[in-house]
Amino acid sequence: MATWYGTSRSNYVKLVDPEKSVAALTDVFDIEIHQDISNGLFTFFSTDFSGGTPRVWADDGDDDITEFCNKYAPGNKYPDLLDVIHHFLAPEKDNVFVWISAGGEKSRYITGDAIAIDHTGSVLNRISLSEIYEDTNWTHAEY
Repeated sequence: MATWYGTSRSNYVKLVDPEKSVAALTDVFDIEIHQDISNGLFTFFSTDFSGGTPRVWADDGDDDITEFCNKYAPGNKYPDLLDVIHHFLAPEKDNVFVWISAGGEKSRYITGDAIAIDHTGSVLNRISLSEIYEDTNWTHAEY
């Protein structure tokens, strides 16, 4: 089985109650959140061991994580950051969270994805590098 390593980060967004939002998210997810002091916006970086989108497990025995999952992702025992981020976004028209991940397994293959989510949890757009192959017979850049 291949081991994927990559990097993931977001654009800059406005958070509801920034101090509480940052504390809640960094307590359960492997992320760093940085603030741009000039405009008060925040950006997220994955510190997950593989560099991917951070995920939590509600059944790992940690009561704080279980409580977080029950509050922000009811019925989902294994939410990732993208499942819950909308709860923390300020409800403004162009305040959209864009999460970009890219990585691979050495030179065997390379992947890349981006997703845009608004404060209601709606996915506004999702793209993948692999879309270049849709409706073609082209060989894939992998072995």
